[in-house]
Amino acid sequence: DATNENQTGYSDNNPEVTDADDFWFQTKNNDQEVIDEMLADVVLNLTGKSTLSEAWDAMFQYHNKKKYGSESSYTSGQKIFLKINATSLTQGEGGHLWSTWEPTELRKTIANWQNTEYNVPDIVETSPQVVLSVLRHLVNEAGVQQEDIYVGDPMKNVQKHLFVMWKSEFPNINVLGNDMFYHGLDLAALDRVPVEPTSENVIFYSDKGAVMDEAIADSLYTIHEQADYMINIASLKAHAAAGITLCAKNHFGSQQRAAASHLHKGLVGVENDKPYRFDYGMYRVQVDLMAHSMLGANTMLFLVDGLYSAIEGWTGASPVRWEMAPFNDDFTNSIFGSLDQVAIESVCYDLLRTEYDGPEMERNRPNWAGVDDYLHQAADSTNWAEGIIYDPDNNGNTFASLGVHEHWNNATDMQYSRDLGTGEGIELIKAFAATSVAQEDELHHPVSFSLKPAYPNPFNATTVISYDLATAGHVDLSIYNVRGELVSSLVNTHQQAGDYSVQWNGKLSNGMDATSGVYTYKLSVKSNGGLITKSMNMTLLK
Repeated sequence: DATNENQTGYSDNNPEVTDADDFWFQTKNNDQEVIDEMLADVVLNLTGKSTLSEAWDAMFQYHNKKKYGSESSYTSGQKIFLKINATSLTQGEGGHLWSTWEPTELRKTIANWQNTEYNVPDIVETSPQVVLSVLRHLVNEAGVQQEDIYVGDPMKNVQKHLFVMWKSEFPNINVLGNDMFYHGLDLAALDRVPVEPTSENVIFYSDKGAVMDEAIADSLYTIHEQADYMINIASLKAHAAAGITLCAKNHFGSQQRAAASHLHKGLVGVENDKPYRFDYGMYRVQVDLMAHSMLGANTMLFLVDGLYSAIEGWTGASPVRWEMAPFNDDFTNSIFGSLDQVAIESVCYDLLRTEYDGPEMERNRPNWAGVDDYLHQAADSTNWAEGIIYDPDNNGNTFASLGVHEHWNNATDMQYSRDLGTGEGIELIKAFAATSVAQEDELHHPVSFSLKPAYPNPFNATTVISYDLATAGHVDLSIYNVRGELVSSLVNTHQQAGDYSVQWNGKLSNGMDATSGVYTYKLSVKSNGGLITKSMNMTLLK
């Protein structure tokens, strides 16, 4: 329900449609209330907290413990940089990429969404609605001062339609602008905060020119130097040269050159239709970006905006409806979040390689051999390319692992080692609005309720599950094992609106003790408005 599946703008599913007033990023095609709920599900599940303010405080403390060794939280005056994916939407007049493209009449009709540049409205990038949800969390829940927030993709000037949406609600945030590659762009008049490059090169590519012979080092931007916290909000896309583009490759827009083509030799394919580095154990530039102290290492939260997905090439990246379950010929309508940058890329990679697995080269890019080589190397230094020592800060500090990489068991169950209780790898928590496709028609007016994280979690003897009902309905609260089998029914009755708490003592329905492992508790509420369910995971340790 996050997006309008009947929109008529550019789409890979109907490329002849050219409605100049119906594009994926417009307010009428996105349900902000649903998107806000989705982001809330992400941060509450990630942290195991019961309120958003507690969740954000926990993430700030976790970040500072890794960065400084102290569990301090955000304080006024500290800068938070929301790094978005927004380098491709701006094209044509005044730009520097694809300058041979002539602005069509369609693009001219929507030039008012820009300021001086024409754009390519069908290209999927970070959704303004997801960014707005993050801003609402930071300001309204975490107590962050608007003046401490910076938003943008520093290689480009932030487009007008993004600017207007964010600044109309949060007028004091800092929206970045870049006039280094445009002619006559008055950033002060546009109320943009101009970016500045760092005074010297600060990222040093670890192949030292052996592979990327045009890229030995780069400067970044001063916002990277100054940011106390970064939130990486990437897009869920296939890519013509990398196979996939997520949080790591989002930093191609962080270096200070006019374009990022000089980094492509560190990917699987150097240019469109010509993949050439299929082997594993080769230098991968994404690892340097993930390990750098101002980039991946300074990121407190990794988000992948999956409201829409696309296949990015040199001809655009318009929204693609996904055929695989649970998307079922709809837009992807998803937000992914993690504090582990390798884990989130691993999960999104599994999704991308499953959906984009067609006979055409363009639709099969995520399945090129070597696409996930950078994840192998980021997860385990024993997988590094021969002769390569990843040290992008050029200070002698290296790493053993940046996070967890593994593949799911299958595309139906989508479970990882911690879901299955077979290891300490990835746990994929799925927060769905419905339990089946058949229920989607019933969810136009769902009963409003919230399901809270179990406490304590992990637990040894007992845990408490709490939930709130805004209206009366029939409530089912049940526990399932990793195989999806019902192990205990805690509530199955009609309840009035109110706050409820239920204790689970780790017993099966037959009275026997449950074994250690991961369990899912699912709350289903049915009323005259329809049926809606939510689920979360908890871990029983004995």
